[in-house]
Amino acid sequence: MSKDNVLSIKTIEPTVFFIEEKKELLQGVDVSINNTGKPLKTSIEVKINLQERCADIGMVKQGRGKYRIYIPDVQEITDAEFTLSANGKVQDRKRITWTPQKHWQVYLAHYSHHDLGYTDLPIDVLHEYDTFYDEVLRFCKQTE
Repeated sequence: MSKDNVLSIKTIEPTVFFIEEKKELLQGVDVSINNTGKPLKTSIEVKINLQERCADIGMVKQGRGKYRIYIPDVQEITDAEFTLSANGKVQDRKRITWTPQKHWQVYLAHYSHHDLGYTDLPIDVLHEYDTFYDEVLRFCKQTE
C-alpha cells in the first residue's frame, strides 16, 4: 500500500458470535484499525469462500480502534481477503487463512429471587450474574 495511506489493519480476530441476517449465518469478526490521520469514513470488503461482503465501518477516529463486522460463515478452512477502503481508495489489504468456528446454541435461564435485607442490593446481585455469563463464553472458547 502507498505511504500516503493513513489507515491500516492491525489485527483480524474471529469471535464465537454469529447472527442470522436474511436467512444467512454470519460470523462476528473484530478488526483492529489504526488511523494516523484525521477521521475517515471507512468500509471493509471481505472476500471469503467465493462470497463478497462489504461492511460499512463508519467514521474511524485517529488512533487505534476495534470494530465488529460480520462475514459469511464457512464450513471448511479457506482463504479470506480483507480490503480496507476510505474515500474510494484502498488503504490496506490483508490475506489470511480462515478456520471455521464451532457453532453453539446456549440457553440461559436466569432464575433467582431477592430477599431485601437478606442478600445484597439488586444491582450488586446483577453484577454477580454478569460473571456467570462471562464464564459461559469462556467455556465455549476453551472447547473450540
